[in-house]
Amino acid sequence: MENASKALLIAGAVLIVIVLISVGMMIVQQSQGLLGDVGDVTSNQSVTAFNTPYENYQGTQKGASIRTLMGNVSTNNSTNASGHVITIKLKLTADGQEEELTTSTDITKKAAEIIASARYSVVATNKDAEGYITEISITRK
Repeated sequence: MENASKALLIAGAVLIVIVLISVGMMIVQQSQGLLGDVGDVTSNQSVTAFNTPYENYQGTQKGASIRTLMGNVSTNNSTNASGHVITIKLKLTADGQEEELTTSTDITKKAAEIIASARYSVVATNKDAEGYITEISITRK
């Protein structure tokens, strides 16, 4: 009888250990899911923070605003702190060629040709796989 009671105590202890291990595994899995969600939110916030200054210029803008936009792109491309380079596709005349500008020097030179009172159409035409803007099209109206 004494051996039977010890066997029941051992079996009960084993069951309690199994339950505790299961609860521990559930907690670990839930915390990993939360960490993954936090990483996704952080990634989305960095994409939004990068894109917003450029998306604010979309639509029809005056030349003075276009110069500011081009200055922002030039600064981004020269410092390249974000690791994302933006190409500007610039078309200043209806019959002219569209120019691709990537380097800070080229963008700064062309910004000087923008007429402050003229109207321009701005469209963020391309984004990379992560959602960062990689190309902005500027066309004089």
